[in-house]
Amino acid sequence: MNKKSFTQLAINLKTCIDKASPQLRSLPPEMAKTSRGKGKWTRIEILGHLIDSAANNHHRFVRAQEKSEELIFPGYDQNLWVRSQAYSESSWEGIMTLWESYNHHLVKVIEGISENLQRLQCKIGDDPRTSLYELIDDYIAHIEHHLKQVLGSN
Repeated sequence: MNKKSFTQLAINLKTCIDKASPQLRSLPPEMAKTSRGKGKWTRIEILGHLIDSAANNHHRFVRAQEKSEELIFPGYDQNLWVRSQAYSESSWEGIMTLWESYNHHLVKVIEGISENLQRLQCKIGDDPRTSLYELIDDYIAHIEHHLKQVLGSN
């Protein structure tokens, strides 16, 4: 059994959201849409990508509670999702609010997961198998990684 619990992971996600939200709101909207370099997503596109990640993981976290055997999920084309949703044409405030609200919802979902599902195996696309616990922990690390890009100087 892992030392941390799903409750602790939910607390970690909530802490991450609550720390980042005021910083995101302090960014000027024009900065959110400014290029970060050739081939790089803008800040609003990165936050949009985090919404896409929340959507994909949301269904994984819920479906994991339906089963007790290994779960197999499809991967997704991150660039296609960002491009097709035209995040750059959205308002910074709207994207921030959606990201924040969606992740606060996921906090509640994670809190409700039974501890006996920590080792439930999940397979996503071509990635190696991982436990549900590791999947959620990686989801939080993924958010933190991208928030550094959004809140950094470039």
